[in-house]
Amino acid sequence: MAWQAALALALLCSGIQALERPAGYADFTGDKVLRFTPTTQEQMAKLRVLRDRWTVPLGLDWWRDLGLVNHTCDLRVPPAAMANVSYVLHDAGIVPTVMIEDLQAVIDTQLKELRPANESAGFDLSQYHDLSEISAYLRSLPQLYPSLVTLFDVGNSYQGRPMQGVKITGKAGGTKPGFWMDGGIHAREWIAPATVLYMMTQLLELYGTDAGVTALVDAYDIYVLPVFNVDGYAYTWTSNRMWRKT
Repeated sequence: MAWQAALALALLCSGIQALERPAGYADFTGDKVLRFTPTTQEQMAKLRVLRDRWTVPLGLDWWRDLGLVNHTCDLRVPPAAMANVSYVLHDAGIVPTVMIEDLQAVIDTQLKELRPANESAGFDLSQYHDLSEISAYLRSLPQLYPSLVTLFDVGNSYQGRPMQGVKITGKAGGTKPGFWMDGGIHAREWIAPATVLYMMTQLLELYGTDAGVTALVDAYDIYVLPVFNVDGYAYTWTSNRMWRKT
């Protein structure tokens, strides 16, 4: 999902107590996100040079990469690279729009709107949660839904974090086809684990009362891994909100 949608969702969340930016958190003050659409092959050729030769030296971050002609691109540009990128776009005859004026301001707003976990209030599916909160929620599910849920371990990540998932199965009926659902391959896309957790919880809460959900859960063994890239996801909470890799 496009990053602007993920950030917009976070801005809708209201909080009682703000979370502070962690010490040493990567700073993106002044970084802009530009949106533009190449309409000719000549423009595409110039943009490919920008991407292939200058992404790393200039610290560019292609949120929506080059595709085909008439496909929109989203590009994060640090302040020091703005003059170079503006020159390339002007030379190509491309007029960008500024999608985000100051990325750090948006990140700070997102962090301020997050609420610390409150066990007495339950797991809030309208909020983003760090890895420890997600793990605690998963561990609680076999007690909450003992007839539906068992946990499974994929193994440990490169940094030694457990990769834990949930198996959901309804009435026994011989061998069932399996259905796999995961999120969080790209670390910074917090919306993906949040979406998977919501869908998983809906299956559990609606089983036995919603005919469609009940039939689905009875027909399949459903395996859910909410956070695939656990190391990268943890890093986005402690060090760099824009981290995408493992």
